Amino acid sequence: MIQTTVKNNKLYASIKNLQEWSGNKRTISELAYTRLKNQINTLGQYKPVLTTTDGIVIGGNMRLKVYNELEMKEVWVSIVEFKEIAGKVKAFIDGQEQKKEFKTVKQAMLEYSLSDNDRAGQYDIPALKIELKDMPDIKLDEYSVDFSEPVIIKEAIAGFDETSFDNYERLDTKKKNLVQCPRCGTQFEA
Repeated sequence: MIQTTVKNNKLYASIKNLQEWSGNKRTISELAYTRLKNQINTLGQYKPVLTTTDGIVIGGNMRLKVYNELEMKEVWVSIVEFKEIAGKVKAFIDGQEQKKEFKTVKQAMLEYSLSDNDRAGQYDIPALKIELKDMPDIKLDEYSVDFSEPVIIKEAIAGFDETSFDNYERLDTKKKNLVQCPRCGTQFEA
C-alpha cells in the first residue's frame, strides 16, 4: 500500500512510489509529449493520477513521465483498490465503492485506463475560433483538438484479426508516425 498524505482535501503520493503500468496500451509521439510537458509546466497538475494501492499508474502514465522529468517530488493521486467480493472484483476509488463488477483485476484496470483516456466529445471549431480571437496569449501550438467525432474502440479494431498483429511492434515514441483514421480518413501524427 503506497503512503499518501492529505493536502487541501486531496491525496498526494511520493512520485518515487509510483510506477508505469506495463499493461498500458497508449503511446505518445515526441511532438505530443513535448506539448504535454509544456502544458504541465505551464498549468501544473490539474487532475489526479489514477493509481492502484501498490503504486501502478493505470491513468496518467505519460503525465507520470513528465512529472519525473520535471523532478516533481509528489503528485495528486486517486487510489483504486480492487477487492474480490463473492467471486467478482469490485473497485473502490479513494475508499468509495464503485458500481461495476469485473471478472478479473486485469479487466478492471484496463476499463479504468480506457475510461481515463476516453475522448467523449469534440470541439466546435468555429465557436472556439471566436472565443480565442480576443485571447492572443494562449499558445495555440501547445494544444491539439479532435476535428471529428471520436471513434468507438470496437469500430476501430473491427478490421483487424489476430494475424494482423503477428509482426506488431509498438510505435517508436521518439519519431513521428503518420496514421489514418479508418472511419473518417483523417491523417494525423501519432
